Formats: sequence, C-alpha cells, structure tokens
Amino acid sequence: MNKQLENTLIKFKENNINNLDIFLGNYFNNDIFNKKLDESYYNSILDMCINKNYTRTKYNLKIYNYGINYLDYFSKKHFKKTNIKQINSNSNLFITYFNSEDDYHNFPCKKNYHVLEQTIHKFKINEEISILFINNNQIKITTTLNHNIDLSIKKLKELFKIIN
Repeated sequence: MNKQLENTLIKFKENNINNLDIFLGNYFNNDIFNKKLDESYYNSILDMCINKNYTRTKYNLKIYNYGINYLDYFSKKHFKKTNIKQINSNSNLFITYFNSEDDYHNFPCKKNYHVLEQTIHKFKINEEISILFINNNQIKITTTLNHNIDLSIKKLKELFKIIN
C-alpha cells in the first residue's frame, strides 16, 4: 500500500469517501487492468483464507447498473456510488468511493442496464474488511472506512505482506 492511498484513507471524511475496493490483478500497457488471476495464485490466496478460519459465506450476486445507480436484485437494495477515484499501483487497482443507500423505488427504470452476475465466496476478516473470491478467477478486498481506519490500514498492510 502506497503513501498516497494511506493519506487518502486517513482523511476519508475530508475526501468524502466511505469505501475502498482493492482488485488484485495486473495492468496491460499501463491502461487496462486485468482482474482475472492465474489459477494457482487464486487458489493459494483462497487456501490462505480457509486456513485462517475467517467467517465464510457463499452467495450469488446479480447487480443492475445504470450510471451511478446500482440495484442488488436479490436483496432489493438500491445504492449509489459517487466521488469515485482510482489509485493505481503495479499489481492492484484501488478504488475509493462514497456509497449511499437509496429507496428501492428510486432506481431508474426501463434503461439499458449493465447486468453483473457473480458467484462469491466471502471471507470476513473483521467488521470492516472482507475478501471476495469472485467467479473462481477474481479477488476483491472490500473495506468500509469508519472511525477504525487506523486499525483497518494496519490490517490491510498485514494482509498485503501475506498476499504479495
């Protein structure tokens, strides 16, 4: 984790963000980020999570997306992602954003949606941090930014020492 990201996270209230998503992968030509991981690397991280005895949940996810609006089809939750910023590194994609819930009936209807269907194995590290194994080829670390940010940063640094 680089200093720019760490400073952004520490000042999460000033930066008007409350979530951090970290995708593991690599860049092609410094422009395109490939989220699909090598099978052996994916399995090694999965085995590490299984051996750590983190709380594990498996579920299917179907998300409808239009602009900043997202609708979780199964839980019927509508949320908006605003203030989205990317911080690039060599092997990870860091995305910070402000996530807010909205009423289900406010989701835009009759649009050309981007539909995302995924099978997810979620390992909960603590109340703020989870590792998602998506479709047997992607890994995403989700972090909720709150008053425990100093502990979250410390835990993320420990996690990256193990992963990298």
